[in-house]
Amino acid sequence: MPFNFEGLKKQRFRWCFGGIQILKKHWEALMPWAHWVDPANKLTLAQRYYYLVGGLGWFSDVFNLLFAFFLVLGAVFNILSSPVKVRPLTDTVLIIPAVFLFLHILRFIWVLRNRLKIPIDTAVATMYNFFSLGWAVTLGCIQGLVQREGVFLRTPKATTSSKAWRAIQVTQWETAIGLICILAGLLAFGTDRNWRTFSLCILLVWQGSLYIAAPVYSLLSLKREAALGAHARVSEQGKPVLEQLAARWVVAFSMVLIGAFSLIRFLPSPAVLPGYVRFLPVGSVELLPEQVAEIEATAITTATATPALTGVATATVKVESANCRAKPRGNAEKITILYKGQMVEVVGKNEDLSNPWWYIKIPDSGGNCWLWGMTTTLTGSDSNIPIVP
Repeated sequence: MPFNFEGLKKQRFRWCFGGIQILKKHWEALMPWAHWVDPANKLTLAQRYYYLVGGLGWFSDVFNLLFAFFLVLGAVFNILSSPVKVRPLTDTVLIIPAVFLFLHILRFIWVLRNRLKIPIDTAVATMYNFFSLGWAVTLGCIQGLVQREGVFLRTPKATTSSKAWRAIQVTQWETAIGLICILAGLLAFGTDRNWRTFSLCILLVWQGSLYIAAPVYSLLSLKREAALGAHARVSEQGKPVLEQLAARWVVAFSMVLIGAFSLIRFLPSPAVLPGYVRFLPVGSVELLPEQVAEIEATAITTATATPALTGVATATVKVESANCRAKPRGNAEKITILYKGQMVEVVGKNEDLSNPWWYIKIPDSGGNCWLWGMTTTLTGSDSNIPIVP
């Protein structure tokens, strides 16, 4: 049993690396059809299943890191008011990963309590200890796929004799990832307060807490190390993998992904909304200024349409539904939803004539909101509409 968190981290890396190497070498023998291809394969279907699932289970920490990466990416786009959005992290779809995450936590704690017969606080602490090693497992998965021979993880060298500082230094990457997640979540919610950014903040704080647990447990392991009084020397065999170098490759890959996602805004926008939009919940489609909503120029009067207004400039919604917002920008707080054929009075406009937003009166309400001009057909001259700062 390792004496401290650094030893536990190296042990988990070795286990993961070995598991991926076995999976990479014998994956064909674990397929459901393996017995038909090789009659000498005596593994039962259940054995092949559990060996395969056990090997693939290591990749859960890789996907957990990718999930955290996309959460941070969505938060950054929200903070910068970028028109580019990570679509799975918007609107009601954001609830799906939260539900799966909640169920996964409950299942994890239930298994620990019932199999090990431990109290709930110990189960939660054990769960955090398990997830705090996610970074080491991620590096082990990557190295297991690219390396052909045994390697061991070499953590950063200590620059001081302080054991506490050493305990923090060996978890510097976990600490950095955790702080980035937490800060991104808090800033996203602070810059644009609504239920979506609140949910995003909660998910990011949770993801960050998993990585922040690493330096916490590393410091707590000093008590065990002091109680035992001596270090156990473990002979490390194979080729060393520098954590710093491996982490830089991960960061470089992340930067490439961010650059690739940033290029999305330069792709041509579709002329019409896709056909599946009609199956989505009303209001779930957010129309950004870069989209050209050339959808059925003729407005159809519906049962909810307001009476025609005379003597003033009016705007008629020409898309299936349009969000009316608190400010003239695509990611501002949504005030209400207007539907196709609905006519509203325009009382103001924004300064940017190349990207028109109409300041309208909300039907059956005394309030006002901003409606993107590209989703409407304007009746009357816009030269007489005052500019609203």
